Amino acid sequence: METIVCKKSELTSVGSKLFRANIAFLHKIIGYDKLYSYIYRIIIRRTVKLVYDASIGFQEGVSNDVAFYINAKKHYAWIHNDFDNFKHSKSNSGIEKIYPLFDKILFVAEASKKNFVKNHPLLEEQCEVIKNTIDSRLLLTKANEPVKNYFKTNYPHFITVGRASHQKGYDRIVNIANKMKDRNLKFEWIVIGDGPNLEELIESVKYNNLEGFLRFIGGKTNPYAIERQADLYVMTSRYESQPLVLIEAAILGLPILTTNFASAHEVVGSLKSAYICDNNEESIYKFLEDVIIKHDILEKMKRESGKYEYDNDAVVERLLKLC
Repeated sequence: METIVCKKSELTSVGSKLFRANIAFLHKIIGYDKLYSYIYRIIIRRTVKLVYDASIGFQEGVSNDVAFYINAKKHYAWIHNDFDNFKHSKSNSGIEKIYPLFDKILFVAEASKKNFVKNHPLLEEQCEVIKNTIDSRLLLTKANEPVKNYFKTNYPHFITVGRASHQKGYDRIVNIANKMKDRNLKFEWIVIGDGPNLEELIESVKYNNLEGFLRFIGGKTNPYAIERQADLYVMTSRYESQPLVLIEAAILGLPILTTNFASAHEVVGSLKSAYICDNNEESIYKFLEDVIIKHDILEKMKRESGKYEYDNDAVVERLLKLC
């Protein structure tokens, strides 16, 4: 019997291909906004029968679009990212039509709100900042759960947690690790998280012979216990809003290196255990090189860590006041 070999991406049904073709055709005929608003209305009309106190879209794009069409007394749109980095997305092309009709447009960082208002000044009065909720006690409980030792050397231990995507800059990690290896710097770097670029990143580690230095270990149900084993949390993101992983690292008492994005100073700028570098590979590399060569840098950051408190109760109180 002949063996047929095909890529996973090719294993799609004829029906799904026809659906995508029809959608693409309708895009051109009636436009993105009208097409999807019609689809959302039809789906909601058939599935959602009740009237709600509040309809909340917890993410920019489709989530907010759908929330708008729910039959509710109040409608809230949440934006969890830096608007400058998704304002040209097709899913936000109708933002001038829908967002003015929300009771509130909510952000998780002042910098994110500022960038949105800069683009939509007429919506400023509807905009408000309510930060992410984080249960510090639960996080620390999980961090104390027993897990195996993931680090295998006595070299400086770096940790990064997040989705393996272009936004998070994990391609930078491979390049930086390769450069440090070539310059005979000793370190061990673990990256936790799934995502669309994970397999490609794992292959890059093999291609560059970085197995003894860098590992992408995929998603873990309890990353906090692994983070606790590290010496330094490293964020390489190209852009963010209020990244939970940085706040979690601070709660865990980890020294932090992060790239400079819109709200970086707002999130960790007051911490003596955090360093904010320019948002490029060379700046990340330079700080890590200094950490490896000059041991006192990391020791000083460790002495300053463990002093961070997140006021989750205040965030929850503001959430409850919405309704």
